[in-house]
Amino acid sequence: MTVKVTSTLAAGLVDAFTGKPLSVVMTVAPGSPPLYSCPDAFSVHAPRETLAELQDDVSMKNGIRGLRDAVHPTDPYTGAEYRLVVRPDGKFAYAGGLNPRRAFLSLEELRYHLSMRGGKSPFPKPEPPPRVTRPERKERELSEENAPSDATLEAAEAAVVKAGMKRATLVSMAGPAKKGKRK
Repeated sequence: MTVKVTSTLAAGLVDAFTGKPLSVVMTVAPGSPPLYSCPDAFSVHAPRETLAELQDDVSMKNGIRGLRDAVHPTDPYTGAEYRLVVRPDGKFAYAGGLNPRRAFLSLEELRYHLSMRGGKSPFPKPEPPPRVTRPERKERELSEENAPSDATLEAAEAAVVKAGMKRATLVSMAGPAKKGKRK
């Protein structure tokens, strides 16, 4: 699902090539964190039919062509030099710098990068968003301390037979009993 972002964090962002205001969208997919992007941003990372067309586009500033160096182009956001890419289909594009159409993990990160000019942003660099990971479970060998009881084994065997399964593996999730007083 994609929705337009109307937050004040997204307001005032301007495309470094066209000078036009950028619209920010949030894309949410089940089981994933939201992603923020500006799909209408002008990008020299998209392929062009001719090198002249690409150089004409990269020289644009505030919608006026010819205001930036097209022979040794640099990214207006980061100040990094672009690398020319000739694709297998014969089209031309630039690599490097910031692609303003890419997805960001937070709205603050998007604002920080898209407000940059020459590698400097008026906003502080945001902290990376928290990541949720699941620890790997290590299988343990059964011992007398953590072995399932006879009743548990019988219940598991009955469930396997009832389900019509021919083979099954019983995994014990219980740890060894803790000694000491309960609080």
